[in-house]
Amino acid sequence: MQSFRDAKYDVVLTDPVVGGGVLLAHRLSLPLVLNVRWTVQGEGHFAIAPSPLSYVPLPGTELTDKMTFPQRMKNFLYYFFTRFQIAYVTDPNYKPFVHRYFGSDVHYMELFQAADIWLMRNDFTFEFPRPTMPNIVYMAGFQCKPSKPLPQDLEDFVQSSVFLEYDFSLKDWQ
Repeated sequence: MQSFRDAKYDVVLTDPVVGGGVLLAHRLSLPLVLNVRWTVQGEGHFAIAPSPLSYVPLPGTELTDKMTFPQRMKNFLYYFFTRFQIAYVTDPNYKPFVHRYFGSDVHYMELFQAADIWLMRNDFTFEFPRPTMPNIVYMAGFQCKPSKPLPQDLEDFVQSSVFLEYDFSLKDWQ
């Protein structure tokens, strides 16, 4: 810890899928920037913003934001199951450490939620409508490589394709 203090870092940039960087940032009292899609407790949006289960489906449920009542029940049960997993798998690993170094009144998820900036590695245009927080910055595609040109034979094929145009005017629908 002393070598970290001596280095006089300005900020901690970490992926919160494992909590080490978050704990280190709070221990050193440094600003915290999360490069996130998932946290140690699941999908990042559910950790930071209110996500009503009635219209925000959990990842993995294969549901949309237009859920029927049975689908909403499925979403709720899936949420309950993930909370159960967190309580019996994740919490026992983090709680003792956080209580020892940050106090017994601190929950480790509060340390995640106190991050200064959340750099979300997804595009909000592909997300379901949901509440979000002002410190979330969407940065989809930052890890993508620039596209390369198509091989000439494939480029020729694409350019040779014929697009049919049709004027869909109101008279066609009368």
